[in-house]
Amino acid sequence: DGGNLAGAASTFRRAADELDRASGLFLSEEPPPEESGGGADAGDAYQRTRTRAATLDELSDERATCVLHEALCRLKMGDHAGCVESCTDVLGDGVRVVPLDLEDGATVDGESSEVEGEEVVSETATAAVVRVTTIPEEASSSRRSVSAAARARAYHRRAKARLALEDPSGALDDARSAA
Repeated sequence: DGGNLAGAASTFRRAADELDRASGLFLSEEPPPEESGGGADAGDAYQRTRTRAATLDELSDERATCVLHEALCRLKMGDHAGCVESCTDVLGDGVRVVPLDLEDGATVDGESSEVEGEEVVSETATAAVVRVTTIPEEASSSRRSVSAAARARAYHRRAKARLALEDPSGALDDARSAA
């Protein structure tokens, strides 16, 4: 608990990114060619398909675990917005932290920037001035579903962060989903 949480969070994020790349490479790799012949080959092809799917599921769960470790580090550091972001990465449900009542494109620190017509919130925004909203997220074919246990941990951690961000309704929703 007293270690370098920021360094650990960064390491877990890099590990998750590497697992993402590994999944992409695995998906782009051609499965071994099927040999022509009798009925045993059909069973072999089925088994190879199941093995590939199991490998992708394992990679997805390992990635989710790394991101959840990152979320836990952020939660312990008091970076509740970052924790929400990490948990949402695992859940893929579009929950985001946005600034409260900012004037005409200004960010919390007084700076403003735009990317393709969208307002970008400065990195210096503090958790004291945020609320959590749900934004639909694009479906990604490269993301596989994660285990129920990983989803429950993500909901539980995000509920704690949302409660700290004074979003009791969202925290309650996440806590119910974790159960």
